[in-house]
Amino acid sequence: MNKLSVYDASAGSGKTQALSEQYVDYLLKDNNPEAYRHILAVTFTNKATCEMKQRILDRLWHRSQEGKTVEERQGAAKLLKNLVHDYTMFRVSTIDAFFQKILKSLALELGRKGAYETSLDSNGAVDSAVQKMYMKLGADTKLWGLMKSIALSRIENGEKWNWRKDTLKICRHVVDAEYQKLHKKATKSLEEFSEDFWKRSNTLDIVFAGEVKRHLDQMAKDFEDSRLDQTIFDGQRKSRLYKWLTGNPVVEERCLDTSSSKAIVISGCPPTLDLWMKSGTEERSAFFKDKVSDYYKDTVARILDSHITAIQNLYSKYYKEYRTLSLIKTNLRESLLLDHVSTALDEYLAEEQMRLLEETPSLLNDLIEGNTPFVYEKIGSVIKHYLLDEFQDTSDTEWGNF
Repeated sequence: MNKLSVYDASAGSGKTQALSEQYVDYLLKDNNPEAYRHILAVTFTNKATCEMKQRILDRLWHRSQEGKTVEERQGAAKLLKNLVHDYTMFRVSTIDAFFQKILKSLALELGRKGAYETSLDSNGAVDSAVQKMYMKLGADTKLWGLMKSIALSRIENGEKWNWRKDTLKICRHVVDAEYQKLHKKATKSLEEFSEDFWKRSNTLDIVFAGEVKRHLDQMAKDFEDSRLDQTIFDGQRKSRLYKWLTGNPVVEERCLDTSSSKAIVISGCPPTLDLWMKSGTEERSAFFKDKVSDYYKDTVARILDSHITAIQNLYSKYYKEYRTLSLIKTNLRESLLLDHVSTALDEYLAEEQMRLLEETPSLLNDLIEGNTPFVYEKIGSVIKHYLLDEFQDTSDTEWGNF
């Protein structure tokens, strides 16, 4: 790749003006009266396109009148004249318009899709695809079970759930570039993955979360059977030790979230009473009030020795995997729903002989496959310079195409 320059500045600081100046510099340095045919500038809105074209023409006219040398003035004047008379080759456009232009030149390679109409209303298409999917609910028990589980999961988490509105909100992500990219690269269907996933998740619920809860329940029972009064602890209910001994549920979100400063994470708890007493400063280590009998201390030590080490071993063995699966679980059902919507959307678009504007970069990516001369042949010229405005809005697929 040749030199790549990046202008990084805040809004309104003149980035578009700088690109316009760079465009004119490329024109004049090329010593070619048709140099504009080999420069591409892309923006993200029609308004920005008009603004950049106007600035380029203004700068060329300015150079033709006030250039430093006669050669510069004459060259700018000739370029300005050619550009105005060959305006269709003035390649300043939105990124979507540029990709659409290439796509139209690839009608033969696209086959049947080459004759499809491009739709700008992706939400309307997705809504129609969702309605099409709803029609299958009676016969598709897996789809019905999936949608029901999403609704129940939201309700169990205390979230509001509007069947039609919230389902549409999820399904509209089907046209997102990131989803399309991952969906295309998948080597295994999400449905196959989910079967293995739920088996493992259910196993961890038993061997990890279930066992941790069993130990905590037993700790609480031992605490009660030993008739230990909470008043023996310094700080009483604020005492971390007291919380553990009374069965503070470790599988709750706040106990598993290591990023939270308030989380109580078992892996950081010493396994014996002596170590509890030695950790931290003398003041912070005073878990018991003054004059607590050795009986109480020995009883607490026994309970700690019986359960804390076992729980720590469970955390060491299973916690990372359990936490990872818990995070995946949040979005897995919705991702499965997106796969169903994707199929329904493909069917709807084929029936209506349409393609979505959002599909363009992906379609081009499949057709180009690194064959740059093929693309240049289709658009009628070689692009020597690319100027991308608002580069941060360029998707991975669009950048790959460029």
